[in-house]
Amino acid sequence: MKKIVFCLNNLDYGGIEKAFINLSNELDYSKYDVTVILEHKEGVFLDKLNKKVKVIDYHVSDSKNVIKRKITNRLKLIKFIISNYHKYDFACSYATGRIVGSILARYLSSNNALYIHGNIFDTKEEQRNFFKKIKVLKFKKLVFVSNSLRKKYIKLVPNNNQEIFVSNNIIDYQNIIKLSEEYKIKKDKLTLVHIGRHTEVEKNIYMLLDIIWQLKKDGYDFLVYLIGDGEDHKSYIEKAKELEIDDKIVFTGSLENPYPYLKIADALLLTSVKEGNPVVFLEAMVLNVPIITTYVSDSKEMIKDKYGMVCALGDYYLYLKEFMNYGFKIKKKFDYKKYNQEILENLDRIIGEEDESKCNSTSL
Repeated sequence: MKKIVFCLNNLDYGGIEKAFINLSNELDYSKYDVTVILEHKEGVFLDKLNKKVKVIDYHVSDSKNVIKRKITNRLKLIKFIISNYHKYDFACSYATGRIVGSILARYLSSNNALYIHGNIFDTKEEQRNFFKKIKVLKFKKLVFVSNSLRKKYIKLVPNNNQEIFVSNNIIDYQNIIKLSEEYKIKKDKLTLVHIGRHTEVEKNIYMLLDIIWQLKKDGYDFLVYLIGDGEDHKSYIEKAKELEIDDKIVFTGSLENPYPYLKIADALLLTSVKEGNPVVFLEAMVLNVPIITTYVSDSKEMIKDKYGMVCALGDYYLYLKEFMNYGFKIKKKFDYKKYNQEILENLDRIIGEEDESKCNSTSL
């Protein structure tokens, strides 16, 4: 049995955290002895973690005294590495941007990997900061959650000896279907849903609010549920009031179970300017809900003409208006069992020592 370890910050609400929970519930525990190291043992998903996973509460210091914090964390890191050096057969820094997790993964096993969930290659400054902070080139393996991310990295670093994989996120389809029935949402008009963290720099929700204003002006009768929270949440509420569209929007805040809303939706909306591989795409596909998205991640290959509509940022209003006029019929049934099985087979290759540097991606 192989001993494997994953490093994360916490298990609070978020796409990476949810993806890991789904992964933990699908791993083959007859083959793997699994440990997760959390910098902070907390979060709404903590009790959702598979009970067979060992949890190490690493507990990074958050002291406001900078000098004390740095000394405490540095000594803890050194002690932990000495005690656990090359203890595992495979070590993975699963939360892409975490410094502690990236250091631990490289020292806990010579067979180590960094998961890259988000698009951190858009600007030279982002690239430089990421490479410096995480020391990407020191990892033996890199795992990208979309082909688009892999292509950007290979273009950026064309000649390197790292093993490069593409592996999409596991989806807990049984739980999604079950939770979608947990409570009922009343529906009496065309209903649209947006699910995600309320951060403008990535999610581009101001554009969506402007589009809602225009659609209201055009005379359409509809309702949009904005599910999520974040640093820009309050400003979105204020903007909706300013545009006088608060009668068209319901701000639900973060929901542990958003699936009853998604189930009754006529479409899932995604207006992001950057994404890794949105788990919400898969959730909508499981529930047979059409998707209207911008060109992010692998949306063109994954969604277009099969599970929804894909468009440029500047065309989003026109596409949404077309959907409201004519709808969209899903043309391909999502085989979520086959999808998960292919990812698990891919993960076996990632964990294994065999050279699979040109591993095929999991495709839909």
